[in-house]
Amino acid sequence: MLLIKEYVNAHADSLIANWVAMQEELNDLTELERKEILKDEMDKITRATAEALKRQNIKVPAHLFQIVREELNDKIIELARPHISEFVYSYRRPYLAWPHPVDIPLRDLDKLKATLKENGVPLELLNYDLTDERIRSLLIQHEIRRKPEFQNAETWSRNFSYSHDDLILLAEVLKAKNIRIQGVEHVRGDLWILVKQELLRQQDSQFRKSFRKANPDLPEKPSRKEWAAAYVRALKNDLDYLGYVERMARLAGTIFEKGELEKLVREELAQKTPHFPGRSPGI
Repeated sequence: MLLIKEYVNAHADSLIANWVAMQEELNDLTELERKEILKDEMDKITRATAEALKRQNIKVPAHLFQIVREELNDKIIELARPHISEFVYSYRRPYLAWPHPVDIPLRDLDKLKATLKENGVPLELLNYDLTDERIRSLLIQHEIRRKPEFQNAETWSRNFSYSHDDLILLAEVLKAKNIRIQGVEHVRGDLWILVKQELLRQQDSQFRKSFRKANPDLPEKPSRKEWAAAYVRALKNDLDYLGYVERMARLAGTIFEKGELEKLVREELAQKTPHFPGRSPGI
């Protein structure tokens, strides 16, 4: 694998540079024709890599093309991430103790696209062998999406869909469990979802730092009540950060049902502040 990685990286630089240089010529081609040209280039790298392995008397893996493609994907995402991170950072106020609401207008994505183009990062070379059916099965398997009690299994299966946030959370959950599925990890290379993923990563990091500072004795795997008590200790009656703690808890192995953490926090507040309502209207 190390030899394959080294060889692909050497050829990937050339492929990326040539692809960027060919943009004007490629603009006259259809999307299908562009994909065929890219596949041919990938085939060339795969064949050259196979020959290099043979010269070292190493058996060529049957799925070498897939390995080459995934190495190229990683290379492009690695090139793109610093620019995405800087783009997201410019919209935030990281000097505050707690994350604040951030609105990154979709139209501003053109600025990031221009930056990536200027720096020779062609996201269109990304390609993943990942179906919607596979993503749906992973969302269900890792309990990110659950069937509502009022809906029968057939109806739920037929109407099942997922959001950007579901895919981003799935990537985080798999990472926490040391499971690597590249298409999920890269959120399919969709630039807008990559931006949302990076925003969530930066804000979660900011939140975790402040939350842990306010709760230095919090166990590695807190109980549900310990999460609620820690929330009240850090944020008092500010309920705007429940989602942050729910994500922290999930990555530590605790999955809160919808509204469960808020209920526990309100109960904790009611104990500490007798006049604080245990439930808000409508809950």
